[in-house]
Amino acid sequence: MKVIYILLLSGILVACQSVQKTENKPSDIPDWQSLYSQTNKYYNMTDTIVNLRSGPGVNYVRIGVLQPNEGGLIMSCGKETVEWCAIRGTNLDKTGWVKMEFMSMRED
Repeated sequence: MKVIYILLLSGILVACQSVQKTENKPSDIPDWQSLYSQTNKYYNMTDTIVNLRSGPGVNYVRIGVLQPNEGGLIMSCGKETVEWCAIRGTNLDKTGWVKMEFMSMRED
């Protein structure tokens, strides 16, 4: 959408500027299947625990933790961001959301 701003001072046209507005569309966000494997497991690559959350972000309740080298399959990722994904752990009885910067893919 193009917006044109015109500034009029004392009856004299002072400036005219055209600005291209951009909107964040769902198509601008990459599809998580193009970034992450659906068949290989992702594991906590840190030396400490990684929190599992009830939703995609730190504002969601912690529902568990992944110990170093624990992980599982990605079930889905966030709609607004692919930084957070839902993982079904191999040693877990639940699916939780994890920040993917702490995870690494490993073929078993």
